[in-house]
Amino acid sequence: MKNKEQIMYNPNTKEQLKKRLQCQELCFQYNQLKPSQILEQETLLKQILHIEETFHIEPPFYCNYGSNIYIGHHFSSKHNLQIMDNEKVTIGNYVFIDENCCIRCGSHPFDFNIRNTGYEFKAPVTIGNNVWIGANVTIHPGVCIGNNVVVLANTFVQQSLEQDGLYGGNPCVKLRDL
Repeated sequence: MKNKEQIMYNPNTKEQLKKRLQCQELCFQYNQLKPSQILEQETLLKQILHIEETFHIEPPFYCNYGSNIYIGHHFSSKHNLQIMDNEKVTIGNYVFIDENCCIRCGSHPFDFNIRNTGYEFKAPVTIGNNVWIGANVTIHPGVCIGNNVVVLANTFVQQSLEQDGLYGGNPCVKLRDL
């Protein structure tokens, strides 16, 4: 239950920079809306993301491209969700994410010679159905989280998580079956 291996790419091409700037502009507009401007919020999010009906994302919200993010129905996140979607992010149905969480599809090489070229690694992230992710969780590139999973607050998820489990800690471990 693992996503494909990380691959190297250059995020600093003119095309990539242009796409990120367009997404940053839309995220900025979204984050400036009043809480009562629900229709305007939904309209902007549908321009940024591939998202089903019945969703709520509390601002602020940030992502790199938006076009790589696919979210199912009945999705909800608290404020300060960051999705660094250098690669595809797939989020299932009935997923709830608490505040200050980060989903990362990109990573920098350890070797400074490679890192200084501007190249990065990327790998997709997949989150199944009926998942609750607690506050301050970071999900790393290449991770696949199975269905019916709870991830406790302050967890760094660096390995894929099997379905039907309660996970937590650093390093993240399965605490018990659900």
